Amino acid sequence: MDEVELARRLLAGTNPVPVQALEGVEHRTQAVALRDRLLATRRDGTLPLGPVLRGTSLRPARPRRRAGAALVALVGVAAAVVLVVSPWRPPDTATAETPPILSYGLVGSTPFGKADGQPAEATLLRLAEAARARPDAPHPGDVAYVRTANWFFTASVNGKTRSTGIRPVSSETWTAPDGSGVRHDRTSPPLRLEGWLPAGNSTGVVVSTTLPPGTQAQPTAAQLAAAVGPSGVRTALLDGMGCVPGSSDADCLLQDIPRVHDQQVVPGVVDSEMWQMLASEKGVVTLGAVTDRAGRPAIAITTSLELVAPVRCILLIDPANGSLLGYEQVAMDPKAGYVVDVPAVVGFTAYLASGWTASLPS
Repeated sequence: MDEVELARRLLAGTNPVPVQALEGVEHRTQAVALRDRLLATRRDGTLPLGPVLRGTSLRPARPRRRAGAALVALVGVAAAVVLVVSPWRPPDTATAETPPILSYGLVGSTPFGKADGQPAEATLLRLAEAARARPDAPHPGDVAYVRTANWFFTASVNGKTRSTGIRPVSSETWTAPDGSGVRHDRTSPPLRLEGWLPAGNSTGVVVSTTLPPGTQAQPTAAQLAAAVGPSGVRTALLDGMGCVPGSSDADCLLQDIPRVHDQQVVPGVVDSEMWQMLASEKGVVTLGAVTDRAGRPAIAITTSLELVAPVRCILLIDPANGSLLGYEQVAMDPKAGYVVDVPAVVGFTAYLASGWTASLPS
């Protein structure tokens, strides 16, 4: 057994780093720098190569043909740990890594940048049926309440200097019928190693924002409910929301749908119409089953690679009741403006709770 295989067997079952987080790790700047530093470090000749056991003597180590390969393997493991732990350093650091891409059932071992997915029509029609059967939330008042967990990536380049940071934020939003509202934001604790949300509620300092009337996104859930069929929902979203210039219609729709859910309680009938609309949209695919950032089972819906979206938006939908659990934003093209190695997660939102209440918080 050579050193590389020995290292693999010794570490089998003990590595907490998910496979998706290690894709392309050997090419990242930090990994290459760490390897070069280790290889350039001279060993202190006065120190033994390993522990000295009582009653034994040190013997010169016999040359091994693949010692260099073993070092590279161990450096790869060390670099992986450095690169996965470093994403959740405080946001005032000069650099920041992104969370691992989620493990999608239809992606498997395929690099995410080459994962096209499969046609989503049948899957979306099943999700539409589940959403239509979902009972409406209790309605003790007309103020919509939504609680989300969010992760935002920020980056800027000034000459030769680049600055990146992360913003994990927990948000609560109350929206009245006239669109006025209140939002409470808290800085969340760091993500868990595998990129999941930390256990428990955020306890950070509340930053409160008052929203003026008409602030909620248009069209509202009520307006979408009044639209005639999936084609009416499609037209209302594309005309009312808008999206990044140059995006395809399918990409725009996947950007628009989460904005409806950000401040509103979306009934099952509206979700059902949106999933039926996406079922007939050209270029919409599924990446299969996935566990979302909150540990919930979901079905991933996104756009095919043929649409060439610089940032790929992925909807995560509950297979049991057709509700939107969250969405992921994955940068696919360096020209998207993020100073990260692509593909990379540059933002996500998880919808944790929604319902109706009687009044805005004071």
